[in-house]
Amino acid sequence: MMPGRLVLHKTSKYYDDELDGFTDAMAELGIFEYDIVTIMETDLRFFRNNSYPQVRGSLFTLSKNRFILYTSGPVHQYQTYPGMYNVVQKINYKYLNIVIKYLTFNIVILK
Repeated sequence: MMPGRLVLHKTSKYYDDELDGFTDAMAELGIFEYDIVTIMETDLRFFRNNSYPQVRGSLFTLSKNRFILYTSGPVHQYQTYPGMYNVVQKINYKYLNIVIKYLTFNIVILK
């Protein structure tokens, strides 16, 4: 029995031959619902008007398939910033069958 949906993610760029291999293998196995995502740290930062960094879970759209997601930072429930280190993830995708906000919600939860 094959999964109904598959998510491939890695922290480096997918090359065209990799993508071709993945999509061919999934089609051969009858898997037609899949997401192929790259999640990498980036030095790109956005600033708010106060002294705190972006709120954890903040999502910025750079283009149709490129986003910036803050996976750490202030949490509203604590009403403070729990640390100095702020991790920013750059998300690129080639194939995405789910809403990006659902995908990023799951990334933040898993971090």
